[in-house]
Amino acid sequence: MLKLGHPTNIGYTELTAQLTALAKKYSLEIKSIGASLLGRQLWTVRLGQGTKSIYLSGAYHGNEWLTAAVLLHFINAYLEALEKGALFWGVNLAQLSTQVSLWITPMVNPDGVTLVREGLNEIPSQYRSTLWRWNYGNNNFRYWKANIRGVDLNRQFQADWHKAYLNGPKLPAPKYFAGESPESEPESRAVAQFTRKLIPEMVIAYHSQGEVIYWNYKKKAPPTARRIARELSRLSGYTLIGSNPQEAGSGGFKDWFIDHYQRPGFTIEIGRGINPLPLQQFDRIWRQNAPLLAHLGTFFR
Repeated sequence: MLKLGHPTNIGYTELTAQLTALAKKYSLEIKSIGASLLGRQLWTVRLGQGTKSIYLSGAYHGNEWLTAAVLLHFINAYLEALEKGALFWGVNLAQLSTQVSLWITPMVNPDGVTLVREGLNEIPSQYRSTLWRWNYGNNNFRYWKANIRGVDLNRQFQADWHKAYLNGPKLPAPKYFAGESPESEPESRAVAQFTRKLIPEMVIAYHSQGEVIYWNYKKKAPPTARRIARELSRLSGYTLIGSNPQEAGSGGFKDWFIDHYQRPGFTIEIGRGINPLPLQQFDRIWRQNAPLLAHLGTFFR
């Protein structure tokens, strides 16, 4: 296995370097589906060559960067198992990869992740005073969820977006500001446009925390969603919840996908505690999510 850095090192720079190394070692297909406000690429990889597609994404929120580490670790483990011809959590990837393609965007909010992990010094000087003000005069950005323009990217999609706007801040903030309009931000717009082009069989958005799986939206999820949700819960040990009662309105990615395509969509909340989650949880999180991730393609072969 290509040696991965400890999860503490998975910021945007490290993600880019490790995906580049994996692409070279395994001829991995990697592309950018768009760029952040500050020009960081939304790297997306393809695992498998099947005609049926599943789309996974993570790190919508700056202080939830551990989700990107989980997805990167999965990419690495999948490629290693496929090269060796080994079963991966009981799944024959050699066969499955000809039937199903997994598309993965590990880090939707690279600017926010950089701000949380590295602070204002890694942000262009012209943004610093404004960000400091939006952070209520605090130099500690560990609780920052938004992108660099103070917009919460998981309140940016066209599923009751107006409710998310009405129930949240009306100005840029560390979290919950839905922006001036749906998909106003380049990061959310890139994810939505890629999804429209791909039209996957299913989407999974990784967040933290709670060890729960949200699987429905306004009772619009198709009948197959409940069956898949139960299996995802069994594989991970995570609790199933229909809709997220903590959402102010919606604007969430998986809600938009369910609403627009009537196909299964899931939000998986890893870990427990306060974001950013302590690094000591990574091994437990990986053990919970590895079998879930391994079996995703089996629902559509």
